[in-house]
Amino acid sequence: MELPIKNRIAAGRMLAQALDAYRSRNNLLILALPRGGVPVANEIALAFSAPLDLLLVRKLGAPRYPELAMGAIASGGAIVMNEDVVSVHQISEEEITCVREREGKELRRREQTYRGDKPAPEISGRCVIVVDDGMATGATMKAGVAALRQMQPETIVAAIPVAPSETVTELQAMVDEVVCLATPEPFYAIGGCYTDFGQTSDKEVIEILKAAWAQEANCSDEEPHILEKTDWPEYCRQFSHEHHGWLVSFREEAPAEMQRHRGMKFQNLPLQSLDYDARDDVFQLSVLDTGKPHEISIFCPKRLAEAPHGASSALLQIDTGEGGSILLGFSETYAIAKARA
Repeated sequence: MELPIKNRIAAGRMLAQALDAYRSRNNLLILALPRGGVPVANEIALAFSAPLDLLLVRKLGAPRYPELAMGAIASGGAIVMNEDVVSVHQISEEEITCVREREGKELRRREQTYRGDKPAPEISGRCVIVVDDGMATGATMKAGVAALRQMQPETIVAAIPVAPSETVTELQAMVDEVVCLATPEPFYAIGGCYTDFGQTSDKEVIEILKAAWAQEANCSDEEPHILEKTDWPEYCRQFSHEHHGWLVSFREEAPAEMQRHRGMKFQNLPLQSLDYDARDDVFQLSVLDTGKPHEISIFCPKRLAEAPHGASSALLQIDTGEGGSILLGFSETYAIAKARA
């Protein structure tokens, strides 16, 4: 990638392209490290029709050496300590408690400023993409990731436009994947990799979050569109035509003993077709798996519903009876979007 990057918005759009494999994850959450990471993360959230939120991190400075991090606290109450620093500098529990309470108070103040009364997002079991506008030492990202890991996400992906190669290597040991657009050598400063690297203000952060959360609320208020069974064959024919080549994710939601497709779960396989055969009362989903067609039959469906979605994503729910359902998430690949544009 050529440097410099125009601005944070351009950086976010390029990162969205690089992260395209995660677009159809239906448990996706985009977390921004404020303040500079927010406009970058917002572009990814918009491209993926994914929820946007914050990961606030505060360093816990050693009592007699405040620039030395003995740990960090993050949104959601997670705390991570550097036991080596604590041991070498003989930091007492009372001193740790004092610093933690002081920094915790500042963290809560910032959370109140940015999010008001909005509760923190659920992290457990989700695919979380943590975004910043760049890294130098990566101290904030590393602390945030370490704290985030305690909340038991399914996957952690770190996404940054620029960083030194050694920092990327260090971070790779802490997350499932690091997506970094450029690792210039020599690396002098993050700002030098941008044409426009003006400071992101609290006001800008708040405006971006308000717009993202309002859009999320509008989508959650919309009821899924339930299709009449007589319309299923034509709907599937049209859907297959419009979404051919889109990436499909398959997940069954039902108690294990009731699952008809036990153990089957996949992400990001290209759609070949989706058909409904009224005579046999069966959906036929065809995808490409390692370049070969793979078909899945969903027998005796009870209901087909189309959830609210964006222009580059879709979500279908096929109820299979006894409380079970199949969730099919679809996302437009960058190549298809570029061709359509």
